Amino acid sequence: MKRNMKRFLKAAEVAVGTGLYLLDRSQRFAPHMRDKLVDQIDDLRDLAKDTYQAATDRVASVTKSLRRSNTGGAGWHVLRFAVGLARVYRPEPVEVGLHLRNDPLRPASGAA
Repeated sequence: MKRNMKRFLKAAEVAVGTGLYLLDRSQRFAPHMRDKLVDQIDDLRDLAKDTYQAATDRVASVTKSLRRSNTGGAGWHVLRFAVGLARVYRPEPVEVGLHLRNDPLRPASGAA
């Protein structure tokens, strides 16, 4: 029994010593690791801000270009639509019109 108690105390002493050693080491490295983690989080935050800013700039650019193209208002769109319809349904010779009626996906120039 005495021998088992000595073994137990020796094992406990080694375990406590190892635990104290590891605790001391972790306290030495904790500030360094904490600083490193804070730097990584700051880098990630900066990356997120830059990405958000780039996306915002792209949306603003697209919005500006759409507003510039809509300066003519609804009348401009109606005129463009009418011109498009006139180009599609313009009168053509009978020979050309027949192949359009038979195959609407084929080009109007007669090329195969």
